[in-house]
Amino acid sequence: MNGKGLYGMLRRFAPGAVVLLLAGCSYVMDSIESAITARASFSIEAEYSGGMVTIRWDEGSGLSSFAGYEIYVTLDEYDDYDLLASRFENESGATVVAGDYKNLDSSFTGSYSYAPPPGIYFYRVGIIEWDEDDEEMQDRYGPFYFDDPIAYNAETSINKISGYRMVSVH
Repeated sequence: MNGKGLYGMLRRFAPGAVVLLLAGCSYVMDSIESAITARASFSIEAEYSGGMVTIRWDEGSGLSSFAGYEIYVTLDEYDDYDLLASRFENESGATVVAGDYKNLDSSFTGSYSYAPPPGIYFYRVGIIEWDEDDEEMQDRYGPFYFDDPIAYNAETSINKISGYRMVSVH
């Protein structure tokens, strides 16, 4: 192939290759951004009334491996979120007995309320799942692993995360 033939071939196919390259880069960048920013899977509502903040969601787990809901909070929307409450912890950080804190272990739960001090807060809700199947969990932690905070903290991960909501408490 001479130079003229190569030039003609590049002229014919290069625009298509550039479009495919850009589309591929866009897809790759979207995948990276998604992994970094933990994109929202569902929406929540949050409001302050009567000295209480109430966070509501209507996203069910739809998981056979559902382990509970977790509520996260931060004072700066661009900062990391801290765990506010889960089935084993409350807003003071105290461990909760019997794994039933405000029903965050129930897939039918759709709200969480508490009384924070004044400030501006940002909230998110996580849907948590067990990492292993039921048999493996029973082998490791016994038949009541779902009531064991050690098993919960070691063997769960976030399946879905909500978008955030800001609440001003005064």
